[in-house]
Amino acid sequence: MSGFADGRGQAKKQDAKNAFQAIVESLATCVYDLADLEEGQTITDGDVLAYNDPITNTVGTIPHVASCTGEGAPGDGWGQAAGKVFVCGNACTSYRTTLKNASYVNALFGKPAPAMPIFAHKAACAPKPKAP
Repeated sequence: MSGFADGRGQAKKQDAKNAFQAIVESLATCVYDLADLEEGQTITDGDVLAYNDPITNTVGTIPHVASCTGEGAPGDGWGQAAGKVFVCGNACTSYRTTLKNASYVNALFGKPAPAMPIFAHKAACAPKPKAP
């Protein structure tokens, strides 16, 4: 989608919605600076990353994958290199899709996309799937 979308008039509402969603998706990053951690906090290769899905009230978990060392690197999980944490493959796609779906719901009510932070947990403390 190019520069802007004219959302005026009923016929153009979908164009405006699509443009908004393209912006949301482009902002849903899968690269994080380790420098953003609070002082004294660390993330180690055995940790599990997790985020909450506000639509389904479930937790998405992202396992560590050693091959995930940059944007577009192979693997479905997270890894770290050069002071950054990367979320790769289907794990990144799933996170972005969850954020996009939540922003669709919020848009229906004229609200901005929700914040969906990713948290790091030690493996023993990582969220467990809910029992059916």
